[in-house]
Amino acid sequence: MNGSGVNFARKRERGHPCPPECEAPVRVTPSASHSHAVYGVVVFDVKFRGRFNALITMSNRSYAEINFHITWHTKDNFPFIDSKLEPELWAFIKDRIVRMPNVYFHAIGGIHDHIHLASSFYPPFEIDRWIGEIKGASSHDFGKALQWQSGYGIVKFGTRDLEWVVGYIRNQKERHRSGRLSERLERIEKE
Repeated sequence: MNGSGVNFARKRERGHPCPPECEAPVRVTPSASHSHAVYGVVVFDVKFRGRFNALITMSNRSYAEINFHITWHTKDNFPFIDSKLEPELWAFIKDRIVRMPNVYFHAIGGIHDHIHLASSFYPPFEIDRWIGEIKGASSHDFGKALQWQSGYGIVKFGTRDLEWVVGYIRNQKERHRSGRLSERLERIEKE
């Protein structure tokens, strides 16, 4: 190896705390203006300010798994959502969500007086503003045929529960008919 870089495998042999993932000859060249060094699963940006003065910052890459179940009701629980409006409304809301950045749509469902959504969000994100945009856009698009009451219910859930939550949302009509409801997912007010 010439003197222009650092071989992390050799540094580890000399007691450097580099993990085994650094076995491959990764080099950081002091003459470069920008490079990347990988330590396990964390990626650092290495920026050089002169021959040996390095500034190490966290990478701009990130990972998030933020899943929400969201519900809101029609104004005064009036049965605005009938069998004619429902497919158009679900399609409108789904399309609106799919086109938004930092959001992944999972499911939509509901009955005549409220809806349920499951979505995953990637930061940065303002959930109350997002819900307001969805409610406002749908009310505007459907006019007097649809009005929402203020407020909403939101529950965060883990990815391992995603399949159950999606099933709960898709089977809203049957669940309400049989009374097999999750109080936690139906709630829009704090008790």
